Amino acid sequence: MRRVIFLASLVTLLPLSAGAQTITQNNAINIAAVVSINGQPVTVTQNGARNYAGVIQAGANPSATVRQTGTVVNSAGIGQSGRNMVANVSQYGHGRASNFAVIAQHRRH
Repeated sequence: MRRVIFLASLVTLLPLSAGAQTITQNNAINIAAVVSINGQPVTVTQNGARNYAGVIQAGANPSATVRQTGTVVNSAGIGQSGRNMVANVSQYGHGRASNFAVIAQHRRH
């Protein structure tokens, strides 16, 4: 009989006010979802086999950073609407890991 150990981390943040948001996940499966309106910078750091991060921001100066290190898949999506937008994604896949990233930005006048 095989014993299966399943370690997962799921974080959902809905910050609607000021204050930097930092998420750090170090499990086999990491999932982070952030919605930020008029908030401070968001940083997501994930280290695990499967890493999934989604960040949606709206405001004058949206800023998001996603850092992922994985052995199977790294997937990041950042959507921003604002004036001065910053979006950074860094992904390191060990072996045959797949890396996927999408950044969509809408400049408001």
